[in-house]
Amino acid sequence: MDEDEKNLFDISLNGLEEACQANPRITFDWCKRLAEAKRDAKIAKSKLKLTEAELMLDVKKRPEAYGLEKPPMDVVNAAVVSCAAYREADKNLIQKEFDRDEIEAVVDALSDKKEQLSNLVKLHGQGYFSKVEVDTETAERIRRKEAREDSERQQSSQEEARKRRKK
Repeated sequence: MDEDEKNLFDISLNGLEEACQANPRITFDWCKRLAEAKRDAKIAKSKLKLTEAELMLDVKKRPEAYGLEKPPMDVVNAAVVSCAAYREADKNLIQKEFDRDEIEAVVDALSDKKEQLSNLVKLHGQGYFSKVEVDTETAERIRRKEAREDSERQQSSQEEARKRRKK
């Protein structure tokens, strides 16, 4: 996944409207990619089965071409799995399934993003992100109270340190 794709999940609080408008289109595009990846994985699985069947028939028809004489079924299966064509088809299937799973993870994350957007819009509507305006007199009172509390905490911790030293 490249950097642009990772940015799909970012949400800017200053751009909720744009994010809400863009998310359905982005989700649709990734769902379409997922459907294509699922199709590709099914095709790859089909090709693997076909390759396996063709190789089994060939091993049974011409066992000597594979260095075998009237082989039992388990030996035929082993010969098929060891063929390069089978291994290549199997490798292709594994990659297609990985691609599908990776895209599925993106679609799941986009679904989570949709839920987060919904939650953020609700919070925004309730004024959660609004700035609190405080007049200068109240701000000064709060600042003095915090300074007094800090001073009291420092004095308390100094007294505790003295008591520990005396022990």
